[in-house]
Amino acid sequence: MQAKRLISVALALFIMLSFVGTRSVFGVDLEALQKAAEQEDAEAQHDLAGMYHFGMGVPQDYAKAMQWYQKAAEQGYAKAQTDLGVMYQLGRGTPQDYAKAAQWYQKAAEQGDAEGQFNLGLMYSQGQGVAKDYAKAIQLFQKAAEQGHVEAQTELKTRGR
Repeated sequence: MQAKRLISVALALFIMLSFVGTRSVFGVDLEALQKAAEQEDAEAQHDLAGMYHFGMGVPQDYAKAMQWYQKAAEQGYAKAQTDLGVMYQLGRGTPQDYAKAAQWYQKAAEQGDAEGQFNLGLMYSQGQGVAKDYAKAIQLFQKAAEQGHVEAQTELKTRGR
């Protein structure tokens, strides 16, 4: 069951990177993107991280993905905070650390990021990196579901909400 959820999180991340945001990572001038990322453009840093994470246009490199997600996340970019949480949760480019994953999901969730809310809800429901708290999990699923997050809506239905 947990492996299925982790795969689901990774797939959702891929879909998010592919279709959400103002800048597509497909067909991007890598040199221009790298330059923007180096000039502290958080969106560019996030997009570059996604390219390294999934090997889109560059060799897959979790360590580089982690580096760029971290830079964007530290600037308060919510999508990068969620994606950094995924990296910690799955142990990609870093040792697996559920507590750090939950911390980054929390930062994204506080900004209203539906994926961060959903992922943090899962952490609370399973007691991974945080104390198990069913009520908090439901609250987070509801916030994500209100934004149209399909997996959160499904999770609520599964739990009779």
